[in-house]
Amino acid sequence: MISLASNFSGADRLEDYELALHYSTGQTGVFGGTQITSATAAEEVAELILRSLPTSPTKTRDDEYVRWYIGSLDMCESHDALPVAYSDSYSPAQGWQIVLGSGVTYPDPPPP
Repeated sequence: MISLASNFSGADRLEDYELALHYSTGQTGVFGGTQITSATAAEEVAELILRSLPTSPTKTRDDEYVRWYIGSLDMCESHDALPVAYSDSYSPAQGWQIVLGSGVTYPDPPPP
């Protein structure tokens, strides 16, 4: 789920579901009408996300988040997998699981 920081209260409580972008692996790797694989360029995924957002994001650059996002893409590429930020089948203390059930995790994104 992706949304503006102002749409969250606390660490992860979404205020307005309709103002967020949603994706699930149940969508079989298709996002924004495009098949996403580990070979899909980060720039292409970013463009798909921006075009799919219900509201326009800020133009302020967040270098810490950019580093986190690039690192997450690198981790996913090295495992040829998509990250799992939430699943009904596991409850990690922190981090995103790379390959569900593998125990390989990537840190949560930095706060906005």
